[in-house]
Amino acid sequence: MASVREVARHAGVSIATVSRVLNGQTSVRDDLRRKVLAAADQCRYVPTVGRRTTDRVALIYTGPFSVGSPYDSACIEGIVRAVRETPYDLSILDMARDRTEGESRTAFLTRKGVCGAIVRSTIDERRLVEEMAREEVPLVVLGDHFLHPTLRFCYADSRAASREAVEHLISIGHRTIACASCDGDDGDHIDRYESYRGVMDEAGLYREDMVHRVPP
Repeated sequence: MASVREVARHAGVSIATVSRVLNGQTSVRDDLRRKVLAAADQCRYVPTVGRRTTDRVALIYTGPFSVGSPYDSACIEGIVRAVRETPYDLSILDMARDRTEGESRTAFLTRKGVCGAIVRSTIDERRLVEEMAREEVPLVVLGDHFLHPTLRFCYADSRAASREAVEHLISIGHRTIACASCDGDDGDHIDRYESYRGVMDEAGLYREDMVHRVPP
């Protein structure tokens, strides 16, 4: 594993400057901070900042926090139950707030003592999640699906069930059928809406005013 000395040599700065950057101190100029973090990535040096082991699993929200929703509450309950059977602790991280500018996501998680991440995201952060996978961050995404060779996810495919539900309502005579969906898009909610719209379009019944976007 690379040393602080090697990082300093690659960045062309002192060991003290490297130490201040890797410890999150704000007294270093932005240009030097970026050079040090880039050098640390090139050297594959990952700071632990006082932690000797990575013994946490992190629940990370890449977008808005929605821990109060029934879905997230149930997920957290399940995560806690599973973690209690392991030697790991659970952390909830705000990557947007805590990650230093220029710091790789792998370095960020190791600095936080995290060995793996469970990720909650919306459609707006799909690119960010794919970037995390390219950095080989060990992660599993909850509630979305990706056509990506190494990105693992845990996802309930509701397309067929949603289509069947709308077809059933039409078959028993209903013609004014609403769709209530989360106001934060993820793969599951998009699939539900597209199934609804597809069936309603086929039946000539789709109405834009019957689609309602509501908080989780």
